[in-house]
Amino acid sequence: PQVLVLTGFPCNRPELVYFVNSLTKKISLMICGHIIEGADSETLRQYRRYQKGYVTRWLNKRKIKAFYSVTTATNYRQGARGLMQTAGIGKLKPNILMMGFKSTWITDEPTNMDTYLSVIHDAFDCDYGVGILRTPERLFSEDPDMQPEDLNIHEEDEKNYDAMGDEVTPALTPMRRQSTPEVEPQDIELQTIENVNHLFERSLSKVENSLIFNKKQKGTIDVWWLFDDGGLTLLVPYILQTQSLWKNCGLRVFTAGTKRGELGREQKQMAQLLSKFRIECQDMTIITDVGKLPQEKTKQEFNELMKGMILDEDNGETPEEFPWKTSEDQMLLLKEKTNRMIRLRELLQEHSKDASLIVMTLPVPRKGTCPSSLYMAWLETLTRGMPPVLLLRGNQQSVLTFYS
Repeated sequence: PQVLVLTGFPCNRPELVYFVNSLTKKISLMICGHIIEGADSETLRQYRRYQKGYVTRWLNKRKIKAFYSVTTATNYRQGARGLMQTAGIGKLKPNILMMGFKSTWITDEPTNMDTYLSVIHDAFDCDYGVGILRTPERLFSEDPDMQPEDLNIHEEDEKNYDAMGDEVTPALTPMRRQSTPEVEPQDIELQTIENVNHLFERSLSKVENSLIFNKKQKGTIDVWWLFDDGGLTLLVPYILQTQSLWKNCGLRVFTAGTKRGELGREQKQMAQLLSKFRIECQDMTIITDVGKLPQEKTKQEFNELMKGMILDEDNGETPEEFPWKTSEDQMLLLKEKTNRMIRLRELLQEHSKDASLIVMTLPVPRKGTCPSSLYMAWLETLTRGMPPVLLLRGNQQSVLTFYS
């Protein structure tokens, strides 16, 4: 595995960067992708600033083995597509795209839901596997133009805070004019961004020390292998288990069964398969009632998520005007899959509520069949109120080998 992480400015998604770093000690490459959105005239200046090398020093200081890649684009989807097409070189080219979970999907701009789902589809079109990590709480704002209050910067520092703007902050200008009157403009830009990042550093230090992926873990890594995606859902937790942070965690594998009467045969087949792949697991469970209808209470919780996301055709709303909304026909068409997602949440709460990490097969709908609001509701249902969850889906290329 070689990973491209869409993390934005590194302090936007520190939990994602630290998690992948704990994985990449056994793999060859991690690239932290940063997308600057906006018109060229506005973004190219920021692009030059980020190319100065600060982010690389940020990564090196934290012993994070990663390359940094920044690109500009008019929107997030174009930027992500550009990074996926150009990141890496030759065989050192990423084959997994890692993103954070969009926890603000209900309150954020609705079109951003479409963008999020489109990036996932684009990743598969580019022959990438996809991983989405959700931790129990969001540590930082998802807004790339982070505000001082988001980082708890002290009030006396706000006057020195310039959120990557075009001008040097007034509080810093007199000092610079006196001490370095002949400094080049690009050097002033570098000093400005480094001053801002100094404030980031001070505000991040305490939070980074509390990151769950910065400490040795105990408990279990629960793998919910629901579809054959080439074995990536099994490979990643196995690699994690070999690292110092996760070596005290046992591996438990859950998979969906077919018939109750064949439970013993399916367990035997699964045990033989894991043995061929040389994967040792603490426990293996075949779930035979995944297709069971969920409880009414859990259904009601899902319906609450979908409030305001259903297309009101009686009042003239159309799919062309509200492409992210779900029509009644689509809800009926995807009812079986929705019930499966709700049922999986019940099973996760029953078996994996106390796990250190849950690695689960990422559900991916066909293009054009599932609106973004319904898809985000599925992901929210699977991950809300749970331990750290990594939703993972391979690109159908086999990553596990065994000798017969």
